[in-house]
Amino acid sequence: LVSLLAVALDEVIQMSHQQQADARLDLQKPNMNNREMTGIAGPNDAERNANVGKHYRWPNERVPYVIDSSLSIAQNVINQGFNDYHRNPCVRFVPRST
Repeated sequence: LVSLLAVALDEVIQMSHQQQADARLDLQKPNMNNREMTGIAGPNDAERNANVGKHYRWPNERVPYVIDSSLSIAQNVINQGFNDYHRNPCVRFVPRST
């Protein structure tokens, strides 16, 4: 799931080739937790820039997604990843309807 999110974020956030390579290496670190992978853990959390305003959030805390047809054989694994992620109540991934 984390790799899927990294690919999705790369489409939204333009990253240099070096930044992409660094992100992929970070995702391979076995002792890294989700807060560290997203870059929000650390002694300076309060100083980090984030959009905390409610108008910047996904409507109804739901993030629409589309699974590319080339990943159809992995769809069950992807859905299991979403189900695991949904244990955190702040956001839900839902199939895009439009």
